[in-house]
Amino acid sequence: MTEPLAPDRLGPLGSLLEGGDLPYRLVPSRSGSLWLLPESSKWAKGIHRIFAPRSPLLRLAWAAWRAGLPVGARLALSSRSLEDLLAGVAPGLRAEGVVVYVGTPGAYRKAVLGLWAGGEAQVVIKLALVPAADPWVAWEARVLERLKGAGESLAPKLLRTGQYAGRAFHATEPVTGPPGPSRLTRAHFAYSAWLFGLEPSRYVWTESPLLREWLADLSHKGLSRAFPTLERSLMWLEERLSRRVLSFGWAHRDFVPWNTRWARERLFVLDWEMARPHRPPGYDLLHFISMQAALRGGAARIPWMDLREWLERHAPEWVGVERELYAIYLLDQALFYARARLEAPEVGEERVLNWLLGELKSVVGG
Repeated sequence: MTEPLAPDRLGPLGSLLEGGDLPYRLVPSRSGSLWLLPESSKWAKGIHRIFAPRSPLLRLAWAAWRAGLPVGARLALSSRSLEDLLAGVAPGLRAEGVVVYVGTPGAYRKAVLGLWAGGEAQVVIKLALVPAADPWVAWEARVLERLKGAGESLAPKLLRTGQYAGRAFHATEPVTGPPGPSRLTRAHFAYSAWLFGLEPSRYVWTESPLLREWLADLSHKGLSRAFPTLERSLMWLEERLSRRVLSFGWAHRDFVPWNTRWARERLFVLDWEMARPHRPPGYDLLHFISMQAALRGGAARIPWMDLREWLERHAPEWVGVERELYAIYLLDQALFYARARLEAPEVGEERVLNWLLGELKSVVGG
């Protein structure tokens, strides 16, 4: 990166660039996200696993940084501003090192800070950088608080919530295991059963909260006109599911390999801001396969036989309507990406939206 980093890119973290005296390195990604890494690469156990970048090139950059090699562009952060930040989000913690990840530019931009002391990762902070991101950070904190009382939780432990410089943040215990595999395993199916079973509910399809949510989106956001496939798919589902009584439950809705970690011989799941109740069973299993296919631009190889066996145990009323189940998942995700596309046309995963719409057409026809 040859251009200097603008303070407004960092939102409430912009003061870190004023009067800098701490040597840091700026490592950007192609998508526009970036890392701020301390110049000193003093080993901190597990800190690199908090972030675990997907790109092989970025993984090499992280490895070079851990080895003490110069990576990225030089940058100076303000020690005073950093102290003020830590006092606001992690009072009482004497951090020896801080890594800052700034997410992709967009309507919901956030930052993640990894703090370590004594050679160990201590706290992970997620901070909204723009006003529109505040509800997402606050919602994730509510979900994590709910999961704290769910017995053997597979999510990070929530430590603290609040505001810093007028923006929402939350602090969690670090989960520093290696990233989970890119294929579905028994642990993935078990996780999906655990989450779906937390607050199960049953509704006639035409009276389900999910359908009401979709109808509100389509009527108030102009999505029907911009993306006619969405409304056609909704009508197709209404015709086929009609008065069926079906089960619903929680779904993470961003269950992908890079949001999972193997830790303490369990599969932990990160980034819960998109989690919602009233989703159909197997939603996250379908997302795990489909999102990887969407990013590659290839076909989704759904393990239908394994999914049917899972449904027989956990949601038997969905057996025989797996095609409709897949359409529900695709429509829900397409609505999310379509909303983001209308709200922030200059950013977003256009290829993912196009893939979802194309897959939806192939399932429902037309």
